[in-house]
Amino acid sequence: MLNNELLRGKIELSIYYELKESAPGYSINQPVVKEYLKQLAEIAGEAGMEETERNLQVAMRLPDAMKSEKDELEKEDSQAAELVKLRFFAGLTHQEAAGALGVTRRVADRLWRVARAWRG
Repeated sequence: MLNNELLRGKIELSIYYELKESAPGYSINQPVVKEYLKQLAEIAGEAGMEETERNLQVAMRLPDAMKSEKDELEKEDSQAAELVKLRFFAGLTHQEAAGALGVTRRVADRLWRVARAWRG
């Protein structure tokens, strides 16, 4: 339908959603956002444009501006993160997840404690 109306060009679509409540497990990746803001300020200066508050909105929409506890856990202990995925997303029991990881129940218990510690 749209193809019949467009002769040439492209359409860019982006979806932005905002949570009304604080999102548990997510936080601002401050070093990344600060670097984005610095680069945006440099670009604006070179182009003779003013820095605006809009730069922060732009920076927050760029990749990796937000970090999740899951990402941090994966960096710290990939096996514990995998156990969480198997339990919550694959719906496996604790024993089944331990088997899928190829670890004993005791090791799975330790991994579970590590993952829970990340949740606070």
